[in-house]
Amino acid sequence: MEETKKYCACGCGKEIIFRPWYRQRGIPNYICGHWGRGKPGLSGEKHPRWKGGKLVVCAICGRKTWKLPSHLKKWKTFCCSPKCRQKNQKGKPRSGILGILNPDWKGGKSMACAFCGKKMWRTPARLKRSKIHYCSQKCKAKDQIGKSNSTLGIPRPQTSGKANPNWKGGISKEPYPFNFNEELKKLIRKRDNYKCQLCGCPQVENIKKLAIHHIDYNKNNLDPKNLISLCFRCNSKANFQKQKWESYFITRLREKNYV
Repeated sequence: MEETKKYCACGCGKEIIFRPWYRQRGIPNYICGHWGRGKPGLSGEKHPRWKGGKLVVCAICGRKTWKLPSHLKKWKTFCCSPKCRQKNQKGKPRSGILGILNPDWKGGKSMACAFCGKKMWRTPARLKRSKIHYCSQKCKAKDQIGKSNSTLGIPRPQTSGKANPNWKGGISKEPYPFNFNEELKKLIRKRDNYKCQLCGCPQVENIKKLAIHHIDYNKNNLDPKNLISLCFRCNSKANFQKQKWESYFITRLREKNYV
């Protein structure tokens, strides 16, 4: 496609800048946002999707704008743009937005901030949730400097063990028993000089720590004579031909006088 100059069809006189994706889609006739310029019947009652409304005058600049029925119910004064709305609200008190005068009011209580004393409204849900209230996160951070939960009167709930709502009877380490912990694994690795007892690879050359293998494949048997250090590659090998590896590891421990 030749990169020829093309101007917007709305009559603004601006040139349409060529984009690489126009090679497949073709060059558009309008600049983005200029399609509706100068076309009658695209606003107000003449619009095909018209759902009712009213033509009102902006309270600042006097420009006429259409407002939906929902806007007419919600507001009494209207503005044509955010700039005019900002000018209209400048210097006016915001009474009637907070507290009982709010149309969406569902109950609550007026109280003072625990740090600066500023008055604020709190909903019933927030009153149930906490005893101490602040007007902002800054006041909360300043007031809690050097204080713990115990000094604030908020006891920390115990969430471990049987006190946890998701407690299922201590089955997190299954199929291994709780005594098969890191301390026992360290003792077996130290006894085996931190080397794999099958290939002789040291633990330093492995990405992970050496695995502790159960020789008789009984995970509840935690006798040190039944445990041996293996790298992860050799440990995966030992999961096949179990009788062969069981007899091999027993003779291996006897050679080192561990049995």
